[in-house]
Amino acid sequence: MSGLADLRKGTVGHWVQGGTQTAPIVPEASPIQTTLPTSAYGQTIPVVWGKCRLPASYIWVPPIATVTSTHTEWWDTITTTTSEMSCRLRFARPLVSESSWTLRKLYSNGTLIYDASQGYRAKGLKFRTYDGRSTQGRDPTMVSEEGESNVSAHRGYLDIVLTDFDIQGFGAPPVFEAEWIQDGATTHDYDTFQTYSGEIAFGQMIPVWD
Repeated sequence: MSGLADLRKGTVGHWVQGGTQTAPIVPEASPIQTTLPTSAYGQTIPVVWGKCRLPASYIWVPPIATVTSTHTEWWDTITTTTSEMSCRLRFARPLVSESSWTLRKLYSNGTLIYDASQGYRAKGLKFRTYDGRSTQGRDPTMVSEEGESNVSAHRGYLDIVLTDFDIQGFGAPPVFEAEWIQDGATTHDYDTFQTYSGEIAFGQMIPVWD
């Protein structure tokens, strides 16, 4: 009966007789490495047609926001830390101007986070795709960060803009890869793709004049 007596006296916790509850100790968030893994001045941008799977280059990243929040569920204090990154990723330049392209799959550090063929999208994933046609406008995420007068439409390239992508679990901006299909036709052979190894070939050295 001693346990019951202790409860009656209110010596166990503050929930019996009230009182001031101490603030929870919030652990420091794991530091996020901000070095971009696939972005370098003078890096080759491949020229593609048909269908391809290739890595992305980071061409725009605003400051990464790390936020730690806590809440109490029954007797447990739950701490959640997110590091949200927005970015513009560049994959390639279409060989045929004004051609339409469809994003089929998107990978982050080798993990599938989007699959249009299966209707799969990772929780919280927000992005827009751009195939570089002349009617392409400015990206809203970039405009909200930089202002409309400081953002171009980035026409002529296969790009993706991610919005508030949580990279806390990666510890750093991840390496992205994507599968693109020209015209998005269902008759394409989805099992055979061009791959880009990073080696320079004369067929890829097409001048970019704009």
